[in-house]
Amino acid sequence: VFFFFFSSRRRHTRYICVTGVQTCALPIYYSIRDGCSIVYVDKVESPSPIQMRSRLGMTSPCHSTAMGKALLINMTQADIERLFPANLEPYSPNTLRTRADLIDELNRVRAVGYSTDIEENELGITCVGAPVFDFDGEVIGAISLSGLARDITADRIPVLGNQVAKVANEISQRMGWRPAARTVEDTVVNSV
Repeated sequence: VFFFFFSSRRRHTRYICVTGVQTCALPIYYSIRDGCSIVYVDKVESPSPIQMRSRLGMTSPCHSTAMGKALLINMTQADIERLFPANLEPYSPNTLRTRADLIDELNRVRAVGYSTDIEENELGITCVGAPVFDFDGEVIGAISLSGLARDITADRIPVLGNQVAKVANEISQRMGWRPAARTVEDTVVNSV
């Protein structure tokens, strides 16, 4: 049953992500959460000759990636406190350093509707992500667009953020989610 569900999810996700890549010319990834990490489970390459180094099965930390932050948005403060230490491991000079910073960032993500990784996980790479919900409104995955930081500039992030959120919502709706079922605003996380 799990394999069928995962295959169905991947089929819906891939179809919509292929369309998204054609629209924005950036690679799109789909990941799931495993503890404090994300696991890349699908990737649709862009037509660009410059390719990202991520691969299926690869893991990255939640606190330094756009998909990781998107995967955490429905978690309560108590969940975040159980999952993450007070001090977070830095992967670049831009990585969030504390659990309190992560909680503040998740509140920002909820407010704007998409997550970012602005050279937090890897210098020179910027990502914009959004959560994918199931029929109960639970976060079951996340998608992100990734590219060179010089190409995904500050003025382009809101445009791409809205695009990736739209794609994530379309995937979620194909998975049975309806916006009225539950929204990210239902879970408010307060700063520590």
